[in-house]
Amino acid sequence: SFLSAMTFINFDLDMLKIGCAVSLKPFSRFVLKLAAILVVLLIVVIIHIVWVSVRHNCRFRMRMTSLIGVLGTILMAFLTSIVNITIIPLQCWTHPNLLRTVVRYPTVICWEDQEHQVMMALSALFMLIPLAFVAGCCFVVYIYPKRVQNMDTAFLHAFAFLFFHC
Repeated sequence: SFLSAMTFINFDLDMLKIGCAVSLKPFSRFVLKLAAILVVLLIVVIIHIVWVSVRHNCRFRMRMTSLIGVLGTILMAFLTSIVNITIIPLQCWTHPNLLRTVVRYPTVICWEDQEHQVMMALSALFMLIPLAFVAGCCFVVYIYPKRVQNMDTAFLHAFAFLFFHC
């Protein structure tokens, strides 16, 4: 159904029912969500490397625009999901006894557990992905007029996900 597809887009690994086969602690579930982001990007890069090696005689420099375009499209499509995952440790709920726990993982005590501190560190590290993407997009938009003026078609092809929409 549509809602099931949306949980997949949000990297909600709970829909895979991993907990039925293996008992995972909240920290492990959080790390798996973060790792899923990297795995998706890594798979795209591996497919690109194999494709360019086989079909284009290892001319990676010439085919880099395609990789930038695909990675940019994926990051743009999943930007909100990636940010939502990385801010999970910041979403704390205050209980009646004034204990604060992570909303998604109620067994993790905010700002006191070492588990939460590690989750925060990983969250800060992974937040660099969307921040770098947005900063890169801002830079590309900044240099866009000059590149168009120079008729740089490779630039337009690489960053079509930013400028040309169907």
